[in-house]
Amino acid sequence: MSFKSKHSKLPDYPQLSHEARKSLSMRAKRTLISRTQTSRLDQEPTERVHRKSTHPYDQGIDTQGGHFADDNLSAVMFHHQRDGDDFVQLQVWSAPGRSKPTFEEAKRATYKPTKKGESFGPSWTNHWFKVTIHIPSEWSEYERVQLEFDSTGESMVYNTDGYPLHGLTGGFGQDRRVEFIIPEAQRKAGVAHYFIEATCNKLGGQNDIHAPDDNQYYRLNTADLVVPNMEAWRLMWDFNTLKGLLDALPSDTPLAMRCQYVANEIMNIFVPTDPDSIKKARKAAETILGENWESMMEDDSQAPEKQQGTLWGIGHW
Repeated sequence: MSFKSKHSKLPDYPQLSHEARKSLSMRAKRTLISRTQTSRLDQEPTERVHRKSTHPYDQGIDTQGGHFADDNLSAVMFHHQRDGDDFVQLQVWSAPGRSKPTFEEAKRATYKPTKKGESFGPSWTNHWFKVTIHIPSEWSEYERVQLEFDSTGESMVYNTDGYPLHGLTGGFGQDRRVEFIIPEAQRKAGVAHYFIEATCNKLGGQNDIHAPDDNQYYRLNTADLVVPNMEAWRLMWDFNTLKGLLDALPSDTPLAMRCQYVANEIMNIFVPTDPDSIKKARKAAETILGENWESMMEDDSQAPEKQQGTLWGIGHW
C-alpha cells in the first residue's frame, strides 16, 4: 500500500514553535506515529517475525519532531499553546546561597519579574516563582488546560496556602514531567495563583552519571499555558501500549502478530489533516485493548484499597 505525501497546511491544529515541539513529554516524543515508514505490513502477518533485527515502529518514531513532524502525531498533540504576561505572569526570588527556605519565608520575600529563557544557578540553589495564570473563557469547551513549567531541574507547585500540589521534573530526559493540570475551579474563575519552588538539580542529583558540577545553570525552558488534544494523547497511549506488548511478547505468538498488524493499521489510518482519523485509529486499537481501556485504568487507580496484591510507593523524604 502506497502513501501520498501530505504537505497541506493543517486547518484544525496550529503550527507549534520549536520550543513548543520540544515541550512534548518524553513519553509522547518516544511514541510519535510517523508517516515516513519505508517498511509496511499490509497483510495479516502469518510468518514468524524477527523484530529484534528490524522493527519498523522503532524506525518510525521521531524523538525531536524531525523533518516530518507535520506528518506525524506531533502535529496534532495540542490545540493551543500560549505564553507571555497576558497568559502566564512570572516573578522570581532566588534564595541566598544554597539555603532552602520554608514556604512562609519564600512567600514573604521580594520578587522581581522574570520570563522563560532565563537561567538560574549555580548548582543546588533554590529559586521561587510567583505564577499568575489567566485562562481564556473560550477554552472552557476543552477537556483539559494545563501549565507546562520546565525549569530543567526539579520543581514543586504550591497553592497560595503552601500546600504542595504537584512535583515536576524538567529537561528532556526519560523522566521529564512538566505538566500541571489546572483544577476545574480555577478554570471557571479564569485566573489562578501558584508558587513554584525550583531547585538546580535533577531527579538523579547533579550532572547525571558524570562527576558533579557545582557551577551548572538551569534554564527556564517553558512556562506556557497549554490545551492538549486529549484524543491525540489517548491515541499515543494506545500506540505506546501496543508497541510495549509487541516488544515484550514472543514474536511468533498470535497476540504479538495481531499487535503488529493493528499498530500498522493505526499508521495507515492516521492523517494529520483529518481529526476524525484519530477516532478511527483508536477504534482499531480497541480490537486489542478493549473499549475505553484507559478509563478502566483510571477507575482502578481511584480505589487502590479494593485491589489485590501489594502496592509499592517510592518518593523523597
